[in-house]
Amino acid sequence: MKAENERLSAEIGKLKQLLREEISKSQASVRLDMSLEKGRTRDEQANQEIKIKKADSKIEQEISSLRLQMEAIKFQILQYMFGMCSFIYYSVIVFYIRTSPFLFLNSLSNDIIIPNTCINLLL
Repeated sequence: MKAENERLSAEIGKLKQLLREEISKSQASVRLDMSLEKGRTRDEQANQEIKIKKADSKIEQEISSLRLQMEAIKFQILQYMFGMCSFIYYSVIVFYIRTSPFLFLNSLSNDIIIPNTCINLLL
């Protein structure tokens, strides 16, 4: 019985050792899998960041392009408004000059009428 007890103890020791080895192998395999998955996750994250940066730069380019277009349109509107205001201003002046009774030129002789008292002062 003692011999069988020692044999069983030795067998139990071998099984414990085998179990420890299997647990160690399993833990190493799990660590390796976790490490690989962590690396894949980092790579995927880096790729996503690159895509985000590309999209961000494209958006910035579109915004700057739209700003330039808006500035060009503002300038064209200002040119148009300046032209229209100038046209209206000069049209009003021409209308006033043609219709004003206070700017009297002698249309028969094309001379300005000057009173005699002013002429005497000049002499």
